[in-house]
Amino acid sequence: MNTHIWAAGVLVIFILMECAEKYLGYGMMTLVYLLVFWVMPNKIYRIQGWTRKYGSWRCEENNKNPLYAKGCFRKKTGKTFLPKLKGLFLIKTLTIFLGIIPFTYEITMCSRGIYYDWFERILSTGAQILIVGYFVCMLYYEHQYKKGFKYTENSRGIWQPFSYINPFVSKGRHERFRHMYDMGYTDIEACTGQNCINKNYRFVKKYFIPEGGECVIYMRPSQEELRIFKLIHIEKYSDEKMQELNEIFEDFWLEYVDKKCRTESVSLIFLLCVDEYDAEIRDRLLSESRILLKKGRYRLPAVVVFSEKTGLVIFEQEGVFYKEKYKEMREELLQLLKWNE
Repeated sequence: MNTHIWAAGVLVIFILMECAEKYLGYGMMTLVYLLVFWVMPNKIYRIQGWTRKYGSWRCEENNKNPLYAKGCFRKKTGKTFLPKLKGLFLIKTLTIFLGIIPFTYEITMCSRGIYYDWFERILSTGAQILIVGYFVCMLYYEHQYKKGFKYTENSRGIWQPFSYINPFVSKGRHERFRHMYDMGYTDIEACTGQNCINKNYRFVKKYFIPEGGECVIYMRPSQEELRIFKLIHIEKYSDEKMQELNEIFEDFWLEYVDKKCRTESVSLIFLLCVDEYDAEIRDRLLSESRILLKKGRYRLPAVVVFSEKTGLVIFEQEGVFYKEKYKEMREELLQLLKWNE
């Protein structure tokens, strides 16, 4: 989020409120306050491209949204003009009630020439607190949303790297494949397997996914970092498949990593090979294909789709931190694929 844009938005609201209070009176101030406060956040979303990038975090009520999984949404919202997130709903509900008070005050008291400075100051302060609180809530929810896409773990404290991969969900939008990779899955498996051995990875195990599919795991432990490469082949992308991959990763972690390897820093590269291209994989993984990195738990996804032509997408990094680590992992993947960009 561009914080300076949000700060400018808050400043504009305060200026308009002060002008309304000084020149229009509290009745008109209420109308200006409600109008600006309800409209301004949406304008800011459009200015900085928020709707395109984070369009799902405010409205997607399912476990694909980390905010929903954490219980940040109201229950049974349905179609409503009020926010679905609990914090924003509370603030905007208070806004309505706060708007009624000065309007009533203007009609019943000010129209008769009766003014209470202390009361007006309380109203003005309360309005400013609500505005600041609203934007603080927005920053908090954005932080929690990104945090879920950087790292999530299950109830046993084990990393779930196949949950919340791409934070930028854009339905109906698909970036063109940047690379055409003229290899079938059998050739990819043979190529990456040989290159893993050449780069001192050791083969761990091949797991078979229920209802078709497989997951081949290689690892390279060291004192500095544990490196893991996973080659996955599934027929069709789905949330159920991703959860099965999380379960496979948990089994692998408990059997081969936990209390056996140093895990202060772990980097995971996984290549997801999918036979069928459909709307679900387009919206979830291929709409913008970006990844958020977390210190000590780095991951780099790449997707190969076997459609009319074999398309390869390597996720780009989002954010300004860990750029060198991202470049290192990207180069490692390209070497395993024997691919030059």
